[in-house]
Amino acid sequence: MAAFRGLLEAIEPLVAVITDGLAYAYENVLLPFGKWFLEELAPVGIELVTAAIKALTAVLEAIKPFAEWLWENFLQPIAEWTGGVIVTVLEAIADSLHDIASVINGELSLTDFIVQLTPLQTLLLGIASALVAVKVAAAGMALVETIRKIVEYLTKLDLLDAPGIIGKLAQVFTFASSSAYCPTKKMGKKFIS
Repeated sequence: MAAFRGLLEAIEPLVAVITDGLAYAYENVLLPFGKWFLEELAPVGIELVTAAIKALTAVLEAIKPFAEWLWENFLQPIAEWTGGVIVTVLEAIADSLHDIASVINGELSLTDFIVQLTPLQTLLLGIASALVAVKVAAAGMALVETIRKIVEYLTKLDLLDAPGIIGKLAQVFTFASSSAYCPTKKMGKKFIS
């Protein structure tokens, strides 16, 4: 018990210092700061927001005739035209996907599918095919470049002189990647003689 009493006696002065410090901070720092904030800073801040709202209102009122003209003569007609085009394109895509599913399920022959394509569906299918072809070509060029790097690495390790199929394949890829075909960053291929 004596140890506990000693602890309490040691804590009392600490608590007194802390409470006195908090009371001083409250009375001499927080109250004056709060009074200054409420009486000086807050009204100026509110006046600033009020002035900004008035300025924005004036600007909007000034540009209102131009905004109405812009909407009626430019934005609304474009929105109506593109909205119609977008709906038409989305309908064509949906019809094409339905028809492709019918071909895959065997409900429609490939010939019938091709014959019934609309010009818009043909255009969309051509664009999609071109995008797929570009991706396939890029993947092919990346594969050739990867094989070239592997062969280059094996050459540095002197493994291309290895006997058997592995060595011969490495020699074929070395020839193919270094002299017959040169992939470029641009679309297309350049053949080197």
